[in-house]
Amino acid sequence: PKVNMALLSSDGQGESAEDCQHRTRGRLYYCGLFLVASLVALILGYCDPAGFLAKIPGSDMGSPAESQALAVLRFSFALFCFHLVLALVLLGRPKKGDYRHTVQYGMWCFKIPAFLALLVAAFAIPAEFYNVYDMICRVCSGFFILLQILILINFAYGWNEAWVAYDSRQWYAAILLAAGGMLALSLTGWILMFVYYGGNGCDLNNFFISFTLVMSVITTFVSIQVEHGALLPSATIVIYNTYLCWSAINGQESTECKRVGGSSQNTVLLLIGSIFVLLSLCYQALNAAKSEETLRTYESMEPKEDSSDTYNYTYFHTVFLLGAMYMAMLLTAWRNYSDAHVGQESDLSMWVKIASQWVTWGLYSWSLVAPLLLKNRDFS
Repeated sequence: PKVNMALLSSDGQGESAEDCQHRTRGRLYYCGLFLVASLVALILGYCDPAGFLAKIPGSDMGSPAESQALAVLRFSFALFCFHLVLALVLLGRPKKGDYRHTVQYGMWCFKIPAFLALLVAAFAIPAEFYNVYDMICRVCSGFFILLQILILINFAYGWNEAWVAYDSRQWYAAILLAAGGMLALSLTGWILMFVYYGGNGCDLNNFFISFTLVMSVITTFVSIQVEHGALLPSATIVIYNTYLCWSAINGQESTECKRVGGSSQNTVLLLIGSIFVLLSLCYQALNAAKSEETLRTYESMEPKEDSSDTYNYTYFHTVFLLGAMYMAMLLTAWRNYSDAHVGQESDLSMWVKIASQWVTWGLYSWSLVAPLLLKNRDFS
């Protein structure tokens, strides 16, 4: 079938290809800025090359680990302020000829220096302030996790619908191959987790792994029984929750039930988690209108005659500022900077991941049974 590129990369109605490319490019700039800032924060948090932090007044906390974790929070705060200012400036739904379009997609010669100025200011703020910011990050990161889960489920269903729309044997075979591959990887993961993290004396790990296995079987079975279900979305959720289970049990502070792993494996898990965040942000940036609609299914999203955009720019930047706070928690394992060591996990991080998995199971299960229980509502 024909693919309308405006639906994939534009939020406008009837705009030219050049305008579409300009808007897509603007969104990618935001993703690029977030990526670069996160990478620099990660590098400083891990190793502080050439003793860079020690040369910045107020950044040397005595302990290298504390200084490096604090640097991560400073970068997070600069990104947070950058997107908070834009969210406030762009408040309201934009219309044709609105100044909001120019501010949202252009003016990068001002935005980059503004971000650098915010970064300098973030390093000038006393360390005590980041005790408060750290607590705010913990609360707000929960909203980003919830948003990430909703977008993942929406993406899984959209992926299946896109491939089914081709209505050919090759694409049906591709669906079976992709779903089968993800389920096979998940099965391999369960076996390896039982071998290397389970067994006698590891009751908590055994429960986490068993619960993941049981829920995977139940949701997969239900998804192929109900009319609106499908195998591919189910396999996507299963492999994601299998990853969360592995990441959680590997992140325990106790090493009694870990017969494999170490700092190198923690680094891999940290990188995978960071990639999930970046992919989620990029997906939401390039599909901002659809992402907002996912959270506002109760509101009509029909385009208005005087509107050239179908989403609110404030929503766009709210997602990014929440992502900045979540990235800080991800890199510091949800610890306070005085107790954090970038790259090390914690029991709190483990429970956050397990809670995220349970919420994912709950929301996906609800998406399967809700049309059966609420037959008077339109879930199309």
